[in-house]
Amino acid sequence: PQVTPDLTRTQWRPNGNKIHRPDFRIPTVGFNKGKKVAYDYEIIVGSTALDTSSVINFGGLRFSELPVNFKIRNLTLNKQIDFAFLDTDRTGSTAQLSLLSRVRNQFDAVFFIENIDGVQTVTWFAGFAPTFVDSLRNPQAGDTLRCVTTKPFLKSDAYEFTMTGERADKGQAAQELSRIRVVPNPYVAAASWEPRNPFNSGRGPRSIHFNHLPQQCTIRIFTVNGELVKTIEHNSSAGDGTAEWDLLSQDNLSVAYGIYVYHIEAPGIGNHIGKLAVIK
Repeated sequence: PQVTPDLTRTQWRPNGNKIHRPDFRIPTVGFNKGKKVAYDYEIIVGSTALDTSSVINFGGLRFSELPVNFKIRNLTLNKQIDFAFLDTDRTGSTAQLSLLSRVRNQFDAVFFIENIDGVQTVTWFAGFAPTFVDSLRNPQAGDTLRCVTTKPFLKSDAYEFTMTGERADKGQAAQELSRIRVVPNPYVAAASWEPRNPFNSGRGPRSIHFNHLPQQCTIRIFTVNGELVKTIEHNSSAGDGTAEWDLLSQDNLSVAYGIYVYHIEAPGIGNHIGKLAVIK
């Protein structure tokens, strides 16, 4: 639930592996602490003066107005923001331009400023990591530091998605005809999974299920001699590919034990043939 710096995504671009490593956090100076805000930022570096830092007091420090070679954008709100700048090392800086840079034990610091409830408030701090590496350079024109925060959901957030109507992909359906299964197969006259017989006589409900069917198809069940036993028309919504055979013939008579051949015809898709057995 807390807003925190996302240090894995806070980095220089496009040559982050060549520039002094960044530091991004909430600043603490004396008894003053920056205010966490759930925003992402970019520090864009140029070769000339791009902006001027603000005059502000923070934790006993008074920041001066300085022309600088960078500007800061609030990416979340898509606007340029004010900032305070502490030009500690003065590397390459002149009276006309202060550069964002560092030397061994000294490095410049940027304090982000947001207008919160009408008050100019210090929020985040950006600078350089304490460890100095000789092989790394200072930022220069064309470099951009992306400062990213992890954040909770805000009242201004909206999750957007687009829905499309269901459809049948005939190519995919043709491939999936091989997934059609008959259960149980073989059908045992006293299968334990059948529901308890609620009748005083007879064996009660009997059924065989055809699974993974396309949305529309015709199921024809034949004896091994080629005699048509039953025709079942299947029409369903997407995702419901099951049809049931009550083991009755077209004449509503119970079928005999034996081997049966079923043929499934799916218009515009293809055909599937298989066998099933009804045994004692």
